[in-house]
Amino acid sequence: AAIDHIPVPDTDAVGFPTVDFFGNPRPDPSNPNAFDVGAVEFQGSRAAIHPVLASIAPNSGMRGTSVNVTLGGTGLTQVTAVNAAGITVSNVVVVNNLTVTATLTLAAGTALGAHNISVSTPNFISNNVTFTVLGPTLTNIAPSSGERGRTVPVVITGTGLTGATAVAMSGAGIACTITGTPTATTVNASCVIGQGAGLTVRNVTVTTRIGSAGGVTFQVTGATVGFTGPAPALTTGGPSGTATRTGLVTVTNSATGTAAGPFSFSGAPTITKVGTTGGTFSIIAGGTCTATTVLNSTQSCTVNVQYVPGGSTLTATANVTVTGTGLAAASATSANFTAN
Repeated sequence: AAIDHIPVPDTDAVGFPTVDFFGNPRPDPSNPNAFDVGAVEFQGSRAAIHPVLASIAPNSGMRGTSVNVTLGGTGLTQVTAVNAAGITVSNVVVVNNLTVTATLTLAAGTALGAHNISVSTPNFISNNVTFTVLGPTLTNIAPSSGERGRTVPVVITGTGLTGATAVAMSGAGIACTITGTPTATTVNASCVIGQGAGLTVRNVTVTTRIGSAGGVTFQVTGATVGFTGPAPALTTGGPSGTATRTGLVTVTNSATGTAAGPFSFSGAPTITKVGTTGGTFSIIAGGTCTATTVLNSTQSCTVNVQYVPGGSTLTATANVTVTGTGLAAASATSANFTAN
């Protein structure tokens, strides 16, 4: 610095004029121990130098944390305070003319976004540099879809998730519970997707003590189950006497598109007689639908149904029911079919 650069007395200062180019006394009476370099003597103490900020590092921090920052610039020797509206500042240390350090304490409720940071000297306030306060963020959820009627474990990743208290999905029909202990980057949850949950995209939100975060989505998937048959028909349209008849009922998942999901059987198909007339119905070996079958989009399986006439030749009626997950209800039943 040129101001007060040459100590007094100094052999190099011998013969210096007692006034500068403008007639101001040399040295400056407020600091008689040194001369300024050049023909002009600065009038006033070093405290009158205007501080200028050029940088702050780091330039961002998470709510609920304390951040040690380094401010860089010029004219910082006489800094007395670091100013940051809405942020608690402590441990201010003037390192030298170019550097000041401080601690910024970011409360859980500190406003998100950019904050102006400046420094003060006894005579001036500097320009501003920007420090950004961050809140929690979400970057991913895995898996990103789930079948209605299922309990789906999910892993949500992001930042600032320590101490997360809740995971929620928009709309009705899904309830999530946090499992384990959340970390700064990961939250595990168990999400129960109701049997009747709509096949829609859900917005995922994680609530923490420093705010809520969103930005990732979860797709609810489901099946559309239909029935055809029996084939061949269990009736020829007239009395059948004592002949036993069999036929295949085909079960198909016709769901398509981004919301298409599987239908997972939870038990073996069943057959129910409607009314009391006629003989008896049963399901026999030979079909491909079982208690563990999973029908993905456009896939089918079959149920082998049998009719044994009773003591009368009256027409009998029955239907087939399948149970499982993926439907809007716990089960689906075929249209009534007849046998004689």
